[in-house]
Amino acid sequence: MKYLIIILILTSFISCNITKDNKTDKTNKSDKPGNKMNVNFDKSMEVILPAEPGMDWLFGKNYKNWTPSDDDIETASQLFVYGFEDQKRGTVNRVLYRTPEEYYKQFVGAIDSAGDKIIWINCFCKKEADTFKDWKDRIIRVSDGGNCFINVKTNISKNKYTEFNVNGGP
Repeated sequence: MKYLIIILILTSFISCNITKDNKTDKTNKSDKPGNKMNVNFDKSMEVILPAEPGMDWLFGKNYKNWTPSDDDIETASQLFVYGFEDQKRGTVNRVLYRTPEEYYKQFVGAIDSAGDKIIWINCFCKKEADTFKDWKDRIIRVSDGGNCFINVKTNISKNKYTEFNVNGGP
């Protein structure tokens, strides 16, 4: 009887950990070999910008500017697509009918205090391009605007995204 109780406790513990790991897998798909997808965004709709002073709210204290390589941008883009797909599968689909290809993307790189390479992808949809003619020179910030404005924080060192934010509004 004592062995049966121990086996039941161990089985219960193992099954709880499996469930927890499966939830984590949603944001770590790119950690698995063979899950790399081909991302071919229009390069004219992308720019790499330096982190501005005072971006502690995003990168934490003592961050350092870092310019991502093409491979880093490719990894961040894949993580962006994974995050986008996770949004579509979620209980609330905040991106609705939009696709990753219809966004202008600003890539901002920094190294955080732990030494991790972070790329923040700040996005706005094509229909807003005329409003932000200087988007290649400055980080675009808006209030509300709905799913036309999203941003994703990616950790290149750990090959995962940690935040996927969709603006409020209609």
